[in-house]
Amino acid sequence: MNTSVVAILLTLLVAAFLSPSVEGRVVPGLGGQFERCPRYCIQVYDPVCGSDGNQYSNSCFLGIAQCRNPSLRRAPDHVCGLDGELM
Repeated sequence: MNTSVVAILLTLLVAAFLSPSVEGRVVPGLGGQFERCPRYCIQVYDPVCGSDGNQYSNSCFLGIAQCRNPSLRRAPDHVCGLDGELM
């Protein structure tokens, strides 16, 4: 009985961390060139700044955006106000 409960909880935990979302939105199959872009990221908040001025939840989400826009780069934290300074 205890083994079943542990197995179920472990399965739910893994599913929660591998949810198919990008910044809180489910990403449908996009087809074409974007079909090769990753669609899954671990839901760990470790914000990074993009050269587009947007803040991404972590480097994985930035990587998805970079796949769709190859000119996008990681920017210094102050560009998005992640360094504690006001923008």
